[in-house]
Amino acid sequence: MKTVSLCSLLLSFVFLNGCLSPVKVFGTATATAADKASVSSPTPTPVTTPTPGFTSLHSFNSTDGNHPKGVTLIGSTVYGATQNGGSGDVGILYSMGMDGSNFNIILDLNSTPALYPQAELMYYGGKLYNTQVTGGNWGYGGVFSVNLDGSAFQDVYDFTGDINGANPAGSLLVSGSTIYGTSDGSNTAYCGSIYKVGTDGTGFSNLHSFPCSSSVDGYYPYSGLVLTGGYLYGTTSSGGPNGHGVLFRIQTNGSGYTLIHSFSGAQGTPTANLTLSADSQTFYGICGSGGTNSVGLIYSIGIGGTGFTSLHNFSGSDGWYPGGSLLISGSTLYGTATAGGSTGRGSLFSVATDGTNFTKLHDFIGSDGANPISSLQISGSILYGVTDAGGANSYGTVYQYQL
Repeated sequence: MKTVSLCSLLLSFVFLNGCLSPVKVFGTATATAADKASVSSPTPTPVTTPTPGFTSLHSFNSTDGNHPKGVTLIGSTVYGATQNGGSGDVGILYSMGMDGSNFNIILDLNSTPALYPQAELMYYGGKLYNTQVTGGNWGYGGVFSVNLDGSAFQDVYDFTGDINGANPAGSLLVSGSTIYGTSDGSNTAYCGSIYKVGTDGTGFSNLHSFPCSSSVDGYYPYSGLVLTGGYLYGTTSSGGPNGHGVLFRIQTNGSGYTLIHSFSGAQGTPTANLTLSADSQTFYGICGSGGTNSVGLIYSIGIGGTGFTSLHNFSGSDGWYPGGSLLISGSTLYGTATAGGSTGRGSLFSVATDGTNFTKLHDFIGSDGANPISSLQISGSILYGVTDAGGANSYGTVYQYQL
Protein backbone atom coordinates (compact mmCIF):
# COMPACT_ATOMS: atom_id res chain seq x y z
CA MET A 1 0.00 0.00 0.00
CA LYS A 2 1.40 3.41 -0.95
CA THR A 3 1.69 6.16 1.62
CA VAL A 4 2.42 9.63 0.47
CA SER A 5 3.88 12.91 1.62
CA LEU A 6 2.43 15.81 3.54
CA CYS A 7 4.03 18.16 0.99
CA SER A 8 1.17 17.85 -1.46
CA LEU A 9 -1.30 18.02 1.43
CA LEU A 10 -0.05 21.55 2.01
CA LEU A 11 -0.76 22.32 -1.65
CA SER A 12 -3.99 20.52 -2.34
CA PHE A 13 -6.20 20.45 0.74
CA VAL A 14 -8.30 23.19 2.30
CA PHE A 15 -7.78 23.57 6.03
CA LEU A 16 -10.89 23.69 8.13
CA ASN A 17 -10.37 27.33 9.07
CA GLY A 18 -10.29 28.34 5.41
CA CYS A 19 -6.66 29.43 5.35
CA LEU A 20 -5.72 27.48 2.24
CA SER A 21 -7.32 27.93 -1.15
CA PRO A 22 -7.82 25.01 -3.54
CA VAL A 23 -4.81 24.46 -5.79
CA LYS A 24 -4.37 22.35 -8.91
CA VAL A 25 -1.87 19.67 -7.97
CA PHE A 26 -0.41 16.93 -10.11
CA GLY A 27 1.68 15.07 -7.52
CA THR A 28 0.74 11.88 -5.73
CA ALA A 29 0.63 12.79 -2.07
CA THR A 30 -1.94 12.90 0.66
CA ALA A 31 -1.89 12.41 4.40
CA THR A 32 -3.02 9.43 6.37
CA ALA A 33 -6.14 9.65 8.46
CA ALA A 34 -3.99 9.36 11.56
CA ASP A 35 -1.88 12.33 10.47
CA LYS A 36 -4.93 14.51 9.93
CA ALA A 37 -6.64 13.40 13.10
CA SER A 38 -3.59 14.34 15.21
CA VAL A 39 -3.71 18.03 14.26
CA SER A 40 -5.82 20.49 16.21
CA SER A 41 -6.59 23.88 14.73
CA PRO A 42 -5.83 26.89 16.97
CA THR A 43 -8.35 29.70 17.22
CA PRO A 44 -6.88 32.62 15.26
CA THR A 45 -6.85 36.19 16.55
CA PRO A 46 -7.33 38.71 13.73
CA VAL A 47 -4.37 41.01 13.10
CA THR A 48 -4.70 44.08 10.87
CA THR A 49 -1.59 46.12 11.77
CA PRO A 50 1.13 45.81 9.09
CA THR A 51 4.48 44.51 10.29
CA PRO A 52 7.29 47.11 10.09
CA GLY A 53 9.72 46.07 7.39
CA PHE A 54 7.22 43.98 5.43
CA THR A 55 6.23 45.04 1.90
CA SER A 56 3.96 43.26 -0.57
CA LEU A 57 5.58 43.80 -3.98
CA HIS A 58 3.11 42.16 -6.36
CA SER A 59 -0.31 40.54 -6.23
CA PHE A 60 -1.01 38.02 -8.99
CA ASN A 61 -4.30 38.23 -10.87
CA SER A 62 -4.36 34.83 -12.65
CA THR A 63 -3.74 36.44 -16.05
CA ASP A 64 -0.18 37.19 -14.90
CA GLY A 65 0.13 34.03 -12.80
CA ASN A 66 -1.37 32.04 -9.97
CA HIS A 67 0.31 30.09 -7.13
CA PRO A 68 3.91 31.38 -7.41
CA LYS A 69 6.76 28.92 -6.72
CA GLY A 70 9.65 30.75 -5.10
CA VAL A 71 11.90 33.52 -6.38
CA THR A 72 15.40 33.64 -7.88
CA LEU A 73 17.49 36.80 -7.47
CA ILE A 74 19.86 37.70 -10.30
CA GLY A 75 21.53 41.10 -10.06
CA SER A 76 18.77 43.65 -9.41
CA THR A 77 16.01 41.47 -10.85
CA VAL A 78 13.59 38.98 -9.32
CA TYR A 79 12.66 35.98 -11.47
CA GLY A 80 9.98 33.43 -10.73
CA ALA A 81 7.52 30.84 -11.97
CA THR A 82 3.87 30.25 -11.19
CA GLN A 83 2.20 26.85 -11.15
CA ASN A 84 -0.99 28.12 -12.76
CA GLY A 85 -2.32 31.21 -14.47
CA GLY A 86 -1.51 32.68 -17.85
CA SER A 87 -3.51 32.13 -21.03
CA GLY A 88 -3.89 28.37 -20.54
CA ASP A 89 -3.78 28.29 -16.71
CA VAL A 90 -0.61 26.14 -16.95
CA GLY A 91 1.82 28.67 -15.51
CA ILE A 92 4.08 31.55 -16.52
CA LEU A 93 7.65 32.78 -16.00
CA TYR A 94 8.10 36.39 -14.91
CA SER A 95 10.64 39.04 -13.98
CA MET A 96 10.35 42.20 -11.90
CA GLY A 97 12.48 44.79 -10.16
CA MET A 98 13.50 44.17 -6.57
CA ASP A 99 11.15 46.98 -5.54
CA GLY A 100 8.22 45.35 -7.38
CA SER A 101 8.43 47.59 -10.44
CA ASN A 102 8.45 46.54 -14.09
CA PHE A 103 6.62 43.25 -13.67
CA ASN A 104 6.86 41.35 -16.93
CA ILE A 105 5.67 37.96 -18.16
CA ILE A 106 8.76 36.65 -19.94
CA LEU A 107 7.09 33.41 -21.05
CA ASP A 108 3.54 32.09 -21.03
CA LEU A 109 4.01 28.32 -20.71
CA ASN A 110 0.84 27.65 -22.69
CA SER A 111 2.99 28.17 -25.78
CA THR A 112 5.43 25.40 -24.73
CA PRO A 113 5.34 21.68 -23.79
CA ALA A 114 6.16 22.64 -20.18
CA LEU A 115 3.12 22.61 -17.89
CA TYR A 116 2.69 23.44 -14.20
CA PRO A 117 6.18 24.27 -12.86
CA GLN A 118 6.51 23.25 -9.22
CA ALA A 119 9.80 24.76 -7.98
CA GLU A 120 11.84 27.94 -7.98
CA LEU A 121 13.90 28.69 -11.07
CA MET A 122 17.59 27.70 -11.12
CA TYR A 123 20.11 30.02 -12.78
CA TYR A 124 23.15 28.64 -14.58
CA GLY A 125 25.24 29.84 -17.51
CA GLY A 126 22.90 32.68 -18.47
CA LYS A 127 19.81 30.45 -18.51
CA LEU A 128 16.92 29.68 -16.19
CA TYR A 129 16.11 26.02 -15.54
CA ASN A 130 13.07 24.42 -13.93
CA THR A 131 10.96 21.31 -13.80
CA GLN A 132 7.38 20.87 -14.92
CA VAL A 133 5.28 18.25 -13.16
CA THR A 134 3.41 17.21 -16.31
CA GLY A 135 3.55 17.89 -20.04
CA GLY A 136 6.52 17.16 -22.26
CA ASN A 137 6.47 14.68 -25.12
CA TRP A 138 5.14 11.84 -22.98
CA GLY A 139 2.97 13.72 -20.47
CA TYR A 140 5.13 12.85 -17.46
CA GLY A 141 6.86 16.19 -17.00
CA GLY A 142 10.46 17.14 -17.54
CA VAL A 143 13.23 19.73 -17.30
CA PHE A 144 13.32 22.89 -19.42
CA SER A 145 15.46 26.00 -19.87
CA VAL A 146 14.99 29.53 -21.22
CA ASN A 147 17.07 32.68 -21.60
CA LEU A 148 16.59 35.45 -19.05
CA ASP A 149 14.22 37.24 -21.41
CA GLY A 150 12.13 34.07 -21.90
CA SER A 151 13.47 33.30 -25.36
CA ALA A 152 15.13 30.11 -26.65
CA PHE A 153 12.90 27.65 -24.81
CA GLN A 154 14.60 24.24 -24.66
CA ASP A 155 12.94 21.00 -23.66
CA VAL A 156 16.01 19.62 -21.86
CA TYR A 157 14.58 16.23 -20.90
CA ASP A 158 11.16 14.55 -20.95
CA PHE A 159 10.38 11.83 -18.43
CA THR A 160 8.90 8.62 -19.82
CA GLY A 161 6.94 7.37 -16.81
CA ASP A 162 8.93 4.14 -16.44
CA ILE A 163 11.85 3.25 -14.17
CA ASN A 164 13.53 6.56 -15.09
CA GLY A 165 10.85 8.51 -13.22
CA ALA A 166 7.99 10.93 -13.74
CA ASN A 167 6.41 14.12 -12.37
CA PRO A 168 9.47 15.99 -11.04
CA ALA A 169 8.43 18.54 -8.44
CA GLY A 170 11.58 19.33 -6.44
CA SER A 171 14.08 22.09 -7.12
CA LEU A 172 17.10 21.44 -9.32
CA LEU A 173 20.78 21.32 -8.35
CA VAL A 174 23.57 22.09 -10.82
CA SER A 175 27.24 21.17 -10.47
CA GLY A 176 29.55 21.83 -13.38
CA SER A 177 27.36 21.28 -16.40
CA THR A 178 25.25 18.55 -14.77
CA ILE A 179 21.77 18.91 -13.34
CA TYR A 180 20.71 16.66 -10.44
CA GLY A 181 17.13 16.22 -9.33
CA THR A 182 14.37 13.95 -8.10
CA SER A 183 11.04 12.80 -9.46
CA ASP A 184 8.31 11.88 -7.06
CA GLY A 185 6.42 9.31 -9.14
CA SER A 186 6.46 7.02 -12.15
CA ASN A 187 4.10 4.05 -12.22
CA THR A 188 2.80 1.29 -9.97
CA ALA A 189 6.27 -0.26 -9.76
CA TYR A 190 8.36 2.78 -8.85
CA CYS A 191 7.60 5.62 -6.45
CA GLY A 192 10.21 8.16 -7.42
CA SER A 193 13.76 8.45 -8.69
CA ILE A 194 17.05 10.34 -8.45
CA TYR A 195 18.49 11.43 -11.79
CA LYS A 196 21.12 13.53 -13.52
CA VAL A 197 21.23 15.11 -16.97
CA GLY A 198 23.51 17.56 -18.76
CA THR A 199 22.41 21.19 -18.94
CA ASP A 200 22.27 20.67 -22.72
CA GLY A 201 19.96 17.66 -22.34
CA THR A 202 22.58 14.98 -22.99
CA GLY A 203 23.78 12.20 -20.70
CA PHE A 204 20.58 11.43 -18.80
CA SER A 205 21.15 8.79 -16.11
CA ASN A 206 18.75 7.29 -13.60
CA LEU A 207 20.87 7.15 -10.43
CA HIS A 208 18.34 5.39 -8.19
CA SER A 209 14.73 4.22 -8.36
CA PHE A 210 12.51 3.83 -5.31
CA PRO A 211 10.42 0.64 -5.63
CA CYS A 212 6.84 0.92 -4.42
CA SER A 213 6.97 -2.72 -3.34
CA SER A 214 9.55 -2.01 -0.63
CA SER A 215 9.59 0.89 1.78
CA VAL A 216 13.12 0.16 3.06
CA ASP A 217 14.76 2.91 0.96
CA GLY A 218 11.86 5.29 1.44
CA TYR A 219 9.79 6.64 -1.42
CA TYR A 220 8.43 9.85 -2.93
CA PRO A 221 11.58 12.04 -2.85
CA TYR A 222 9.55 15.22 -3.21
CA SER A 223 12.37 17.65 -2.36
CA GLY A 224 15.57 18.62 -4.14
CA LEU A 225 19.15 17.52 -3.41
CA VAL A 226 22.26 18.90 -1.68
CA LEU A 227 25.78 18.08 -2.90
CA THR A 228 28.71 17.97 -0.48
CA GLY A 229 31.81 15.80 -0.20
CA GLY A 230 31.03 13.93 -3.41
CA TYR A 231 27.61 12.77 -2.16
CA LEU A 232 24.09 13.85 -2.97
CA TYR A 233 21.84 14.14 0.08
CA GLY A 234 18.07 14.29 0.14
CA THR A 235 14.89 13.15 1.84
CA THR A 236 11.84 11.11 1.00
CA SER A 237 8.41 12.07 2.25
CA SER A 238 7.31 8.54 3.00
CA GLY A 239 8.58 5.01 3.61
CA GLY A 240 11.64 3.91 5.51
CA PRO A 241 11.69 1.68 8.60
CA ASN A 242 9.38 4.05 10.50
CA GLY A 243 7.13 4.93 7.57
CA HIS A 244 7.61 8.72 7.80
CA GLY A 245 10.40 9.24 5.29
CA VAL A 246 14.18 9.03 5.33
CA LEU A 247 17.35 11.05 4.93
CA PHE A 248 19.65 9.43 2.35
CA ARG A 249 22.90 9.91 0.53
CA ILE A 250 24.17 8.58 -2.80
CA GLN A 251 27.28 9.14 -4.88
CA THR A 252 26.96 11.26 -8.01
CA ASN A 253 27.48 8.17 -10.19
CA GLY A 254 24.51 6.44 -8.56
CA SER A 255 26.43 4.01 -6.38
CA GLY A 256 26.38 3.70 -2.61
CA TYR A 257 22.77 4.58 -1.84
CA THR A 258 22.62 4.71 1.98
CA LEU A 259 19.76 5.44 4.35
CA ILE A 260 21.30 7.54 7.12
CA HIS A 261 18.20 8.48 9.14
CA SER A 262 14.63 7.23 9.35
CA PHE A 263 12.09 9.78 10.59
CA SER A 264 9.71 8.71 13.33
CA GLY A 265 6.13 9.76 13.86
CA ALA A 266 7.18 12.05 16.70
CA GLN A 267 9.75 13.73 14.46
CA GLY A 268 7.30 14.12 11.58
CA THR A 269 7.62 13.98 7.80
CA PRO A 270 10.36 15.98 6.00
CA THR A 271 8.76 18.41 3.57
CA ALA A 272 11.52 20.57 2.05
CA ASN A 273 15.12 20.64 0.86
CA LEU A 274 17.89 20.23 3.40
CA THR A 275 19.95 23.32 4.28
CA LEU A 276 23.68 22.79 4.82
CA SER A 277 25.72 24.62 7.48
CA ALA A 278 28.73 26.73 6.49
CA ASP A 279 31.14 24.07 7.77
CA SER A 280 29.29 21.35 5.79
CA GLN A 281 28.82 19.24 8.92
CA THR A 282 25.16 19.85 9.78
CA PHE A 283 21.87 19.79 7.94
CA TYR A 284 18.89 21.90 8.98
CA GLY A 285 15.39 20.99 7.88
CA ILE A 286 11.69 21.10 8.61
CA CYS A 287 9.02 18.51 9.15
CA GLY A 288 5.51 19.51 8.18
CA SER A 289 3.96 17.39 10.90
CA GLY A 290 5.19 15.82 14.09
CA GLY A 291 6.71 17.62 17.02
CA THR A 292 5.19 17.98 20.46
CA ASN A 293 2.07 19.64 19.03
CA SER A 294 1.81 17.58 15.81
CA VAL A 295 1.98 20.71 13.62
CA GLY A 296 5.62 20.65 12.59
CA LEU A 297 9.15 21.26 13.79
CA ILE A 298 12.59 22.56 12.80
CA TYR A 299 15.47 20.13 13.23
CA SER A 300 19.22 19.74 12.84
CA ILE A 301 21.15 16.55 12.14
CA GLY A 302 24.78 15.68 11.40
CA ILE A 303 25.59 14.82 7.78
CA GLY A 304 26.33 11.29 8.92
CA GLY A 305 22.77 10.95 10.23
CA THR A 306 23.56 11.22 13.93
CA GLY A 307 22.50 13.79 16.49
CA PHE A 308 18.95 14.51 15.40
CA THR A 309 17.86 17.55 17.42
CA SER A 310 14.49 19.23 17.50
CA LEU A 311 15.28 22.97 17.45
CA HIS A 312 11.73 24.30 17.60
CA ASN A 313 8.29 22.75 17.94
CA PHE A 314 5.52 24.82 16.40
CA SER A 315 2.50 25.46 18.58
CA GLY A 316 -0.04 27.04 16.21
CA SER A 317 0.16 30.66 17.29
CA ASP A 318 3.71 30.83 15.87
CA GLY A 319 2.68 28.90 12.75
CA TRP A 320 1.95 25.35 11.74
CA TYR A 321 3.02 23.13 8.86
CA PRO A 322 6.33 24.88 8.02
CA GLY A 323 6.87 24.95 4.26
CA GLY A 324 9.81 25.72 2.01
CA SER A 325 13.49 25.18 2.75
CA LEU A 326 15.21 27.06 5.54
CA LEU A 327 17.50 29.94 4.59
CA ILE A 328 20.72 30.23 6.61
CA SER A 329 22.48 33.55 7.08
CA GLY A 330 25.28 33.60 9.63
CA SER A 331 23.96 31.81 12.70
CA THR A 332 20.30 32.46 11.92
CA LEU A 333 17.74 30.37 10.06
CA TYR A 334 14.80 32.00 8.28
CA GLY A 335 11.66 30.24 7.11
CA THR A 336 7.91 30.25 6.76
CA ALA A 337 4.97 28.36 8.20
CA THR A 338 2.26 27.55 5.68
CA ALA A 339 -0.62 28.16 8.06
CA GLY A 340 -1.28 29.14 11.66
CA GLY A 341 0.01 32.32 13.23
CA SER A 342 -2.33 34.99 14.53
CA THR A 343 -4.71 34.80 11.57
CA GLY A 344 -4.31 31.19 10.43
CA ARG A 345 -2.75 32.28 7.12
CA GLY A 346 0.89 31.54 7.92
CA SER A 347 3.93 33.29 9.32
CA LEU A 348 7.52 34.35 8.62
CA PHE A 349 10.06 33.45 11.31
CA SER A 350 13.70 33.36 12.36
CA VAL A 351 15.53 31.11 14.81
CA ALA A 352 19.17 30.68 15.82
CA THR A 353 20.93 27.57 14.51
CA ASP A 354 21.06 26.24 18.08
CA GLY A 355 17.28 26.57 18.43
CA THR A 356 17.26 29.68 20.62
CA ASN A 357 15.71 33.08 19.93
CA PHE A 358 12.76 31.91 17.85
CA THR A 359 11.05 35.07 16.57
CA LYS A 360 7.85 35.42 14.58
CA LEU A 361 8.69 38.22 12.15
CA HIS A 362 5.35 38.54 10.38
CA ASP A 363 1.80 37.20 10.45
CA PHE A 364 0.18 37.04 7.01
CA ILE A 365 -3.29 38.54 7.07
CA GLY A 366 -4.67 37.59 3.64
CA SER A 367 -4.55 40.97 1.92
CA ASP A 368 -0.74 40.81 2.02
CA GLY A 369 -0.65 37.13 1.11
CA ALA A 370 -1.46 33.76 2.63
CA ASN A 371 0.14 30.31 2.83
CA PRO A 372 3.85 30.97 2.20
CA ILE A 373 4.88 27.48 1.00
CA SER A 374 8.03 28.26 -0.99
CA SER A 375 11.61 29.00 0.11
CA LEU A 376 13.10 32.40 0.87
CA GLN A 377 15.98 34.27 -0.79
CA ILE A 378 18.10 37.09 0.65
CA SER A 379 19.82 40.13 -0.83
CA GLY A 380 21.78 42.20 1.65
CA SER A 381 19.46 42.52 4.62
CA ILE A 382 16.22 41.96 2.70
CA LEU A 383 14.34 38.67 2.52
CA TYR A 384 12.28 37.87 -0.59
CA GLY A 385 9.53 35.29 -0.81
CA VAL A 386 6.13 34.39 -2.21
CA THR A 387 2.79 33.30 -0.86
CA ASP A 388 0.74 30.63 -2.58
CA ALA A 389 -2.53 32.50 -2.09
CA GLY A 390 -3.92 35.76 -0.76
CA GLY A 391 -3.09 39.26 -1.92
CA ALA A 392 -5.41 41.71 -3.66
CA ASN A 393 -6.76 39.01 -5.99
CA SER A 394 -6.26 35.86 -3.86
CA TYR A 395 -3.82 34.32 -6.39
CA GLY A 396 -0.64 34.81 -4.36
CA THR A 397 1.99 37.50 -3.85
CA VAL A 398 5.68 38.38 -4.01
CA TYR A 399 6.92 40.13 -0.86
CA GLN A 400 10.05 41.45 0.84
CA TYR A 401 11.00 41.79 4.48
CA GLN A 402 13.67 44.21 5.70
CA LEU A 403 15.63 42.62 8.56
